[in-house]
Amino acid sequence: MSPSLTVLIPTWNRSRHILPSLRSVLAQDDVDFEVILCGDGCDDDTADVVRPFLGPRVRWINLPRNTGSQAYANNEGLKQARGELIAYLGHDDIWAPWHLREARRVLADPAIDVAVAGGFFQGPQGSHHLMVTGLFDDREADRVPFTHFLPPPSLVHRREAGRRVGGWGRPEELSLQADRDFQLRLAASGSRFRSTGVVSLHKFAASDRYLFYLHPDSQEQETMLARFARRGHARWLQRMINGARRAGNFHSLLQEAPSEPGELWRRSRRVRGHLQAELKPLGEGVEMVQETGPRALDWYGLEQQRFCWSGPSPRPRLLLPVRHAGRAEVEIEIAHARPGFFADFSLQVNGQPVAHVRTPGILRFVAELKANAASVVQFHAPTRPAESFSKFPDRRRLGFAIGRIRIKPVLE
Repeated sequence: MSPSLTVLIPTWNRSRHILPSLRSVLAQDDVDFEVILCGDGCDDDTADVVRPFLGPRVRWINLPRNTGSQAYANNEGLKQARGELIAYLGHDDIWAPWHLREARRVLADPAIDVAVAGGFFQGPQGSHHLMVTGLFDDREADRVPFTHFLPPPSLVHRREAGRRVGGWGRPEELSLQADRDFQLRLAASGSRFRSTGVVSLHKFAASDRYLFYLHPDSQEQETMLARFARRGHARWLQRMINGARRAGNFHSLLQEAPSEPGELWRRSRRVRGHLQAELKPLGEGVEMVQETGPRALDWYGLEQQRFCWSGPSPRPRLLLPVRHAGRAEVEIEIAHARPGFFADFSLQVNGQPVAHVRTPGILRFVAELKANAASVVQFHAPTRPAESFSKFPDRRRLGFAIGRIRIKPVLE
């Protein structure tokens, strides 16, 4: 007997870090579903990691090449889906146990084509960045899908509604991100949306986490899974919703303005680390300056043609696009405005803790770089509790700024 609902999980090289998302699906209290894990040309060990879960309810498929978008994996999943209802889950997102049950309750009304879960759109841990999406009443239902972005993991739609719009578009040809485009085409085709009125999605947006694909992590997802089992979870949800309302972040995630075809897709790939600048050989040394361009919540924009301040994330990442088989000395111009800033400051290179030395205006450290790939520096620079932000209208001054970077090989 075929399942009535298919869950599609598009993924790329997330390895063991996909497991919290998969476990959140298998823990659903609605059990009439199948799961299709859709690899976007994965060439890591993801297939081995998920193999123990495969069976009649969980299938693994992998595209022959990486496309750099969930769109192609989702379209393949739609072709192979057996369920009359389709749900999506990002490979780094988490569902509460009641997610599918609440969506099915809404879709029991044959007039509704798309059930929308309430969701927390969560920035990096410690960034105090949280938006609430998907909670709207029926009076707003005809307007919201055209004006507000509803993340795909919050949607459960009838399979026919997806087929009616031809599935997901080709991201390299779209003037919007593929997920936003798909939502708008669903709405324009006449599909009727309704909110479940309940928060059941926790989205850890890769678009808010610079270079996220280069060093995957699942600590935040594991923490959220553990939270579901705690007493007082409902009260915690309500506190978060109330806080988002006070901050003006309740249902504030709007649709983006169109751009040149494919530009938003390429920008997203750069931010996540999926698309990188050409690697430079280190040779006798290289010098780099800060550049313009988005770097998620890790860094503010370029200032005075020289410096970038660290963003709301207390663990900003920095890309070193050089190749070198061995150790190198890295020297970074650095500035800060808060007394005692360096008391809790530390850093890692390619996931390994590294000692650093400071002189006025300069940060130095020695680290092992990668021979055939870019290296990633991750700073740990706690700012202050969220309650202190009101004392600093300019939030940049809570963090630090970086400028010119010099890298040279260490002669052994």
